[in-house]
Amino acid sequence: MSERTVIDVSQVVEQQKLGGFLVGLVVISWIITFFDGFDSQAIAFAAPYLSTQYHLDRMMMGNIFSMGLVGALIGGFGFGYPGDRIGRRPAIILATAAFGLLTLAFVFADSYASLLALRLIDGIALGGMLPLSWALNIEYVPKRYRSTVVTVVTVIMIGYSVGIAVGGPAANWLIPQYGWQSLFAVGGALSLVAALALVLILPESARFLASKGWQP
Repeated sequence: MSERTVIDVSQVVEQQKLGGFLVGLVVISWIITFFDGFDSQAIAFAAPYLSTQYHLDRMMMGNIFSMGLVGALIGGFGFGYPGDRIGRRPAIILATAAFGLLTLAFVFADSYASLLALRLIDGIALGGMLPLSWALNIEYVPKRYRSTVVTVVTVIMIGYSVGIAVGGPAANWLIPQYGWQSLFAVGGALSLVAALALVLILPESARFLASKGWQP
């Protein structure tokens, strides 16, 4: 009988250096977090046009914004389960593709009810992606770089803030020329491109694979 080689995955992770692999993981996570921020706040920049077109008062617009927060809360808890069951990688890809498609769907919104429903469902996907992305990055950073773990999460969240910041100039340029729908079309389409990039680039958590025995 041949002897089996036992590899301690946690030890391998702990011994790795901060090289190209970790930097690449942070970069792709930053990109999808950027689009998470962009898509989540697109409704705020389109709000004046939506309220005029569909005769929405302040309370109705407030309800639409609130639906996004409720969805994000549900997604933050809800996507943790598939992340633990099927892996961080497929759950992150699913969440990114979902908020890309749902952001695109705003192009076809034609009523207050449809805006409420889309905002809620889109919020679930938007809120579900962030903690999964944080978890995947943290699982690959050695414990001796505890300060780096905080820095990694901070850098990734900067992507979210930058996405929000870019939304304003993008709205000022796109909406007057192509209508409010163009902001959601661009955000949704680019998010789907990012989801495709995740399929090609994003790794799975080594600790997760080892714990499931899927890739010895």
